[in-house]
Amino acid sequence: MIHDADIKREYESCESLLSIGSREELLSPFHAQIYCGVTSKMWKNQTYPAGCARHKLFFKTHNIIPGYCFDCYKIEIRPRTVSELFKLLVLFKTIDLKDNNTRKCFLRPRKDIAAHYAGLIYFQSLIDAKKSLRSIKSLVTEEIAPEIPMFIKRGCTNFAKAHPDYAELGENNRPVLKYKKKWKKIEDDFDNANLAGHLNTRKENTFPNVVAGPRTCLIMRTWLSYAKTIGDDSYLGITSSPIGLIPHLDPAPFNSD
Repeated sequence: MIHDADIKREYESCESLLSIGSREELLSPFHAQIYCGVTSKMWKNQTYPAGCARHKLFFKTHNIIPGYCFDCYKIEIRPRTVSELFKLLVLFKTIDLKDNNTRKCFLRPRKDIAAHYAGLIYFQSLIDAKKSLRSIKSLVTEEIAPEIPMFIKRGCTNFAKAHPDYAELGENNRPVLKYKKKWKKIEDDFDNANLAGHLNTRKENTFPNVVAGPRTCLIMRTWLSYAKTIGDDSYLGITSSPIGLIPHLDPAPFNSD
């Protein structure tokens, strides 16, 4: 079991790395994400140098989901408090996954999603995600708390907004929306025109222990400020340092139940 004292030590060991000047600087809640695992090694047949940045640019340009993204699945875990988010980060640092799958913890400061915190574990097939769901659910229950919402989702949320069937799983949990043949020509033309050529090449990167640095600490402080702003008092068990509010924040209401 991951205890409150564990996550308090996690933050305190990191807090000392923040300079006095940076203590008041917060990241945008939309960018306050901490990654673990391997960012690109697990993705088979990834022939696009810019990785996800290329796929998102293609979608933004044509409102079409890239073919590569039809095999992207995630287990989404939704901690109910910032305390549970910190515990999930500790779990993500130590969890033993066969492919060292990419995983991240982050905030969801959006009115259209009734959740404030989330963790994702990425998979390149629905079969792999389904195989892992039960064991991960058991581990989260054992190490953090029971009844934390958890489910399998497909690809990026923005894709599903434009094409709702993309996120749907039909009979026998089979995907409803499949890649359309007419999209292949559009995608080939996009690549032949090298429209993603200006994007930075994505290098393989590994975060086995989420090495603490100023940015990681700033993300954690943003998590705590976000919690205070929405009325999640569990942040008080993580630090006794002064925590500021995030101005002009308008997320979904916080449910303390």
